[in-house]
Amino acid sequence: SLEQRYGVYSSLADRVNGILGNPDTSVNAAIQRFFTQVEALGRDPTSTAMRQQLLLEGGNLADRLAQLDRQLTGIASETNLRPQQLVGTINQVAGQIADLNDRITAAGNNPPLDLLDQRELLLRKLAGEINISTTTTPEGAITVMIGSGQALVLDNIVNQVALTPDT
Repeated sequence: SLEQRYGVYSSLADRVNGILGNPDTSVNAAIQRFFTQVEALGRDPTSTAMRQQLLLEGGNLADRLAQLDRQLTGIASETNLRPQQLVGTINQVAGQIADLNDRITAAGNNPPLDLLDQRELLLRKLAGEINISTTTTPEGAITVMIGSGQALVLDNIVNQVALTPDT
């Protein structure tokens, strides 16, 4: 649902903010220490101790930037994985609904209530992931539509959802 989607975005934004916005873990302090040491070395360019300290602060800055890169890359990977997982869930649930449609329509006018209940639970699960609309055929099958009316489940046929890269 839209609310869940915004919740995920908010969670990811909070994590990025926590990484970049925390004064204790942000890169700002490491940059400040590095440039403070550059200034100190500029005042006494012959000092071996100042040179060593500058090298140390440069190494600390490089380590902090590498750590930030790993953290942000991890969030980016997670962000890219979520849609793939969602598509997998949608297709799996749609397949189960199509299978139940087939079994329900095969039962004729008196389909087993447990099959109807299972299908209803799957429809609720699917509706929790994406916006859907449904119609019931005279035979008792459910047609599930997504987006602007594209059929996801039509009787016992599933039109699988897929991710397409931006061009």
